Amino acid sequence: MASLLRDSLIIEDSEYYVIEDFLTRFKLPEDIEVYQAITSVLKDRFEDDAQALIDSLAALGNSALNQTLRNQGWEIEEGAAPSTVFRKPDWRRLTKLGISPVLILETNKGDILIQMDVLTAPATISGMDSLVTARVYNRVPFHRVIPNFVIQGGDIETQDGFGGPDYVVPTEGSATHYFRGKVGIASAGTDTEGSQFFVMHDWMPHLTGRYTIIGEVIEGMEVVDRIVRGDYIEKAYWQVSLIE
Repeated sequence: MASLLRDSLIIEDSEYYVIEDFLTRFKLPEDIEVYQAITSVLKDRFEDDAQALIDSLAALGNSALNQTLRNQGWEIEEGAAPSTVFRKPDWRRLTKLGISPVLILETNKGDILIQMDVLTAPATISGMDSLVTARVYNRVPFHRVIPNFVIQGGDIETQDGFGGPDYVVPTEGSATHYFRGKVGIASAGTDTEGSQFFVMHDWMPHLTGRYTIIGEVIEGMEVVDRIVRGDYIEKAYWQVSLIE
């Protein structure tokens, strides 16, 4: 999509309004990837024309989008920037977890069991473990559901896709494909990951290498398929009883 919008043979330099009108068909936080792609095009081709639109988007307070705008080079007026302090992995704790612990999400629609891949994403999983053990995922809703694509939750701060924890972890990309049941971490750009995660409804090859994969659903995909926006995690905890 972004490559088409960048093509001056398709949209001329005088047709900024076409892109602005196109963007009105989408909304935050459900379509944040669309906003992230289009604001990049606007920066490249229509920077002066788009500044008022960018200011209005920044005023919405979506931390993920605002971080993307900063990364793209936009100057935005808003409050303090989100934390960029990296959380270091707790290696002792990860040793107790083992290389493939199972995270259980008890939701109001049923249980989802996720087998984690600690070797692939130690920093991310260490951060999530700190949140699981503090029980902050409990009662957190799935704020974003796109049929045949993903369910997304884990916003422990604002619960609407605009927030996250007081830390970030580095992107831990891999060549693993985003097949159905894979679980990834939401991101506003490289090295901005936090607490929000998503579960794939279907294979999406364009995501490969762009987002950290933390594991995959080994039980409860029928529950994933039943999740709608507003459903929530009742409890999140590790299956392995020796983990304390």
